[in-house]
Amino acid sequence: MNIKLRGTNIEQEFRDRLSGSRNWLLTTNKGQNVNNVLKQFCPQMIVAYILSSIPEQGEDFYKVLINDEIIIDIEVTHDNTATMIKSVSIPQYLKKLSKMNQIKLAVAIDLAKTALGNMGQ
Repeated sequence: MNIKLRGTNIEQEFRDRLSGSRNWLLTTNKGQNVNNVLKQFCPQMIVAYILSSIPEQGEDFYKVLINDEIIIDIEVTHDNTATMIKSVSIPQYLKKLSKMNQIKLAVAIDLAKTALGNMGQ
């Protein structure tokens, strides 16, 4: 990944939002349901950061960084059934990102690497 993090305000904002998404996955009822769905599709998951979410009337769509390895798109209905739409490698995902979203992904990967390192992974 070519983006070098410099500690800018936007990076800190992304860091706060992404950390919040991880906390949401672990501490709220809906977040824990999504976390369980993620584990079904990615049993190797240790950490996850939501890169984007789109709430719809009957389902919600999530784009999630799993560990520091892969991006998955999932659809979770409001009755907690789920479908994995696709998974892509980070290099594939990077090809179509704007500069701002590249920075967001770099921050998410940095957070994941730190969390994995703290867990002895």
